[in-house]
Amino acid sequence: MYENTIKQKDDHRKRDFHTFIKFLGQAIDKLYFMYYKILIRNHLFTTKSKPPFGLGRIRRIKIPENRENKKIKKTPPQTVVWIRQNANTKEKNMTPKKAIPTTKERIISNRDELDKCFNSFSSVKRTNNLNWLRRQIAYEEPQVLCPVPKKYFDYTSMSNISIAYDYIIENTNQEISVDSIRHIHHLLCQNTHIEGSNFRTANCRLNMSVNGLQYNAPDSRFIEYELAQIVYNINHSKHDIFTRAYDAHYNIIMLQPFDDFNKRTARLIMNWMLLQNGFRPITFNKRSDKQAYIQAIINRANGDKRAYTQYMSECQLRTQREILKQLRGSKIL
Repeated sequence: MYENTIKQKDDHRKRDFHTFIKFLGQAIDKLYFMYYKILIRNHLFTTKSKPPFGLGRIRRIKIPENRENKKIKKTPPQTVVWIRQNANTKEKNMTPKKAIPTTKERIISNRDELDKCFNSFSSVKRTNNLNWLRRQIAYEEPQVLCPVPKKYFDYTSMSNISIAYDYIIENTNQEISVDSIRHIHHLLCQNTHIEGSNFRTANCRLNMSVNGLQYNAPDSRFIEYELAQIVYNINHSKHDIFTRAYDAHYNIIMLQPFDDFNKRTARLIMNWMLLQNGFRPITFNKRSDKQAYIQAIINRANGDKRAYTQYMSECQLRTQREILKQLRGSKIL
């Protein structure tokens, strides 16, 4: 009787001991889970981190969202924690997703593709493409951006845009200077009522509001100095070609150095810079550009440089796609 009682007590002790070990292991796993959950929410642990010391065989699992506490940030879809892994389970192969290329990277990629196309296609296709670009810049773009009705279009000025465009193509190796900007304006003003290459002498007020007030261009006495600063940034700035070209376009428009044709001059200078660095010109030939072009300049004037740069980059990328479409779809009779 006494021996049976001792055996029962030993069995109870063993059973209690095994139960205690079991619950202790579960509690440790829960503590690990909560600990690394806190680390991830505080951005102290990521999927690229090595597994913590002492966890033995491990596996990755996603953290469930805590719907009760709305103040806790949602974990990103790739965020995982390390917990204990059984001997029978296998580690899932979590291959990282490919990074989406930025707009500038796509522009550079399209430039390389355009270079290959121009080297492989015939001279007839290249000439057709050049004529298509000339038409878009000299004829389609002014009709989109100019608020004047079509019956009042000045076709002489459109012909002058074509001449100025041919000039920047033929002089891609020439360094841009104040005199070259004035010469571009002179080409745009031939046989018109505007005196080409002469700086304005009167005050200028643009039809846009900056910080709630109508924008006044700098005084005419500072035009030559401000334009020299723009040219210096064009040739010596450490920024990439996209930033320098977009900034030159914006700064010439806001300076308003001439009595008229300032936007056309700014667009030609921007395209000249792009041509010098192996890129194709930007065309604003869509109906949506009539409002979006002015709105992008207003956004930049009000401090939103990112929106302005994004719009210009998208227009450049769109032009590259149209050029590739023209090259691949053109036929030789």
